[in-house]
Amino acid sequence: MNAKLKDFISSIERRANEAHKQSSTSINDLLYKMYYDDIPDMAKEEIAKVPTNYQKGLWEGMALGYEKIIVDLQVILHSEANKKLSLLKINADKLEKLAEVFKDKWKEDEMDYRSGFMQGEMSAYTLIRIEMKEIFSL
Repeated sequence: MNAKLKDFISSIERRANEAHKQSSTSINDLLYKMYYDDIPDMAKEEIAKVPTNYQKGLWEGMALGYEKIIVDLQVILHSEANKKLSLLKINADKLEKLAEVFKDKWKEDEMDYRSGFMQGEMSAYTLIRIEMKEIFSL
């Protein structure tokens, strides 16, 4: 259990670091460097319309969400062995509730930093909850 939890935490730490890096890089710049030829023209046009401050908020929200999750998982890692699975279940339930709170506050038609940040944090909670349930069979 400890090895699985440590690996999971390391994976989330890598994602948090990557999200921090992405917050200072435009999605357009990233796409032009890596995937540009694979993207349909219509999708390129849509991506170009996404404001930079929204993108920055999205990545920073994800990074912060990941960092909050890491703190909780570190506490679980250092808890008593027989309580870890139940604490992971409680944490997964908490992430689901947090994602719902953000979903209720996020407005799909707003494309500003705040909306991007909320969507990013909501996404981090949702993704990690799904992974947590799969990895630890919750």
